[in-house]
Amino acid sequence: LRDDYSSYTGSSRVDSTSPTVTSARGKNLSEVVNNIIFARQMEAKVKETLDTAEQLLSDLAGFKAFRRDALELGDELDAYQRDQFDNWSRSTQVAIDSKREPLGLETTGRLMELGHKD
Repeated sequence: LRDDYSSYTGSSRVDSTSPTVTSARGKNLSEVVNNIIFARQMEAKVKETLDTAEQLLSDLAGFKAFRRDALELGDELDAYQRDQFDNWSRSTQVAIDSKREPLGLETTGRLMELGHKD
């Protein structure tokens, strides 16, 4: 799972033998939304794998290291989600505040003008 995450995000921890991950792209979803969905799906896989491994492998010597790595990956995925959302939120706020951007909102001036000719 860590290799899948590293491959998807372009992290330097990618193992050259691991297959390339291509996440399913949602219809009419932005890249940020796809990234957050990917991270949540990976987080669910990590949790499910950890739960199963705890039931089956908890008595083995290497389980503590596996558990630590799985929890670390879960934390990385959570941070990745937050980072994606924060970057999107920040850039959207800048676009709203900018008068040059199409998303910019004019908050001063007249909203409409009514005529009394009729």
